[in-house]
Amino acid sequence: MNTIRSFSLLRFFCERWAVLCGAAVVMAVPASSSSAADPVPQDIRDTVAALDQRGGVGAVLKRAEAESFRDLPYVKDGHERQTLDLHVPGGKRGKAVPVVVYIHGGGWRNGKKSSSNAIPLITRGYAVAGIGYRLSDAASFPAQIHDCKAAIRWLRAYAKEYGIDPDRIGVWGQSAGAHLAALLGTSGDVSELEGDLGEHTGVSSRVQAVCDVFGPADFLLSDVGGKSDNPKGPVALFLGGPPSDRRDIARRASPAHWISSDDASVLILQGGQDRTVPPVQSRDFAERLEKAGVDVGLIEFPEAGHGGPEFKSAETIAKIVAFFDKHLQGE
Repeated sequence: MNTIRSFSLLRFFCERWAVLCGAAVVMAVPASSSSAADPVPQDIRDTVAALDQRGGVGAVLKRAEAESFRDLPYVKDGHERQTLDLHVPGGKRGKAVPVVVYIHGGGWRNGKKSSSNAIPLITRGYAVAGIGYRLSDAASFPAQIHDCKAAIRWLRAYAKEYGIDPDRIGVWGQSAGAHLAALLGTSGDVSELEGDLGEHTGVSSRVQAVCDVFGPADFLLSDVGGKSDNPKGPVALFLGGPPSDRRDIARRASPAHWISSDDASVLILQGGQDRTVPPVQSRDFAERLEKAGVDVGLIEFPEAGHGGPEFKSAETIAKIVAFFDKHLQGE
């Protein structure tokens, strides 16, 4: 039997979502009116099915008549990873569209810029970007958040040129990428994390909505990555040393540390059996966000680990789309 615990006045929605997805919902946000009538619109089902096929991303971009811009440097003469890809849906000339930035995972030491997980949004009228950032073999924290903020500033500075709305920017990340997405969401007013990269340091790096897919939120709360204090582990390499030896850096790198009432809205997805990023990370983050008055939702899949089909299903993608629709489209 599904376990449902409501943190606010969302019991009806929680129960409905649990029935649809077979998930234990710890906290959830309400869907838009259109999603309530049809939780999984057919176009989302078709897009998710297409992405499962070879060449699926290209097919979806073609169907959306998207214009693609690749390897755009957001730092002039910067590191090779300080670039982004941007896909803008066709048929939107003259109308600024919201953009969702996807941040890849990989333990801050692997991975490459990709927007494939967020591509379903392009068929719904969103621009989609995938950003690269320096990995831990090139630089430790705060280099990664400096890069992400520089990328957001660049997108905002060039919004008019690419037909995107500078006031409607969302971010979506998974694992280490979710950590950086969440940190963008809670540190919009934190000058010490801005850095001075790029030519647009006077432009805001705030974002309006965050989808956090099993990202760590507090490096001092619990072990992350199996053995956080292993000096060769992903967390220690990212922080420049084990959290126990670098507590101040670990605190500054934790999205939960910077929570304030004006933070971006957050949707968190978490696996109940995750041994890499324990569920306590997402649960504690959600509780602290809610206590601060931030619009937050948490969906927990009780049998899922650190990834799995639950996070890529049409039902889950529909939930993420509904979240961004609410906060970036006003639906």
